[in-house]
Formats: sequence, C-alpha cells, structure tokens
Amino acid sequence: MGPLPKFFWFQLESLETKSLSGLIINMRSDGALQFDGILPGEYRLVGFRRPESIFVQAATYNGADVLDHPLHFDGTSSGRLQIHLSSKVAQLQGRVTENKSKPVPDVSVVLVPDKQRHRADLYTRSITDENGKF
Repeated sequence: MGPLPKFFWFQLESLETKSLSGLIINMRSDGALQFDGILPGEYRLVGFRRPESIFVQAATYNGADVLDHPLHFDGTSSGRLQIHLSSKVAQLQGRVTENKSKPVPDVSVVLVPDKQRHRADLYTRSITDENGKF
C-alpha cells in the first residue's frame, strides 16, 4: 500500500436521530486514532475522503464489528476503534449499449456488492463516456 493521506474523514450517523456528525481523525505515526466529544448512543460508521485505491475492509470497536453492526457507545468508558484499510481493490471495465449495440453515453453505472448492500461505501459509481465505456 502506498503512502496514506494525513487524515481520513469519517462520519458517525446516529441511529436514534439519523443525524450525521463529521469527525476528522488524525492518524498518528503509531497508527492510533482518537475521537472526542461523542455522545452516548448507537452509531453507524461511514468513511469518506479515501484514495480510490483504498477501502475500509474492517472496523471494530472494542472487538465488535461496526461495519455490519452499530457502534454502541455508552459514554462512560473509552474504547478501542480499529479501522483496517486494504489496497486490494478490483477494477471493472465495460460498455453500455442499447438493443442495437449502439453505445449509450452519459449514463450512470453503479456497482453494488452482492453481500453488504447496506454499506454504501462499497458502491462504485461511474458515468459512461461518448462510446458508452466506463
């Protein structure tokens, strides 16, 4: 994996209020992360501003999976949030055509995983070019 950016942008979505709170997480040289000011509750971790060649492979809070399950924070204790990044991304190329094999330009193509459909961070979006290619 190449050099990582100085920070990643994550949001915690409150499952009670459906509101988002953005947190900038600075990664120290030892890999430690720190969140401050989180209110007690159930949250969903959403990652943004990551290089296209990296995805969030796993995330746990006190050993519990927080990508497929809510992050529960009780507000009385600290915990360990671990975010595992991977550079093992795949590439897909294709072409969109109409029924007479004529290319279809300027349409959205969305790749949605078969499993973990609730994880929008795994969706990949593209727009076809003038030859229908993405």
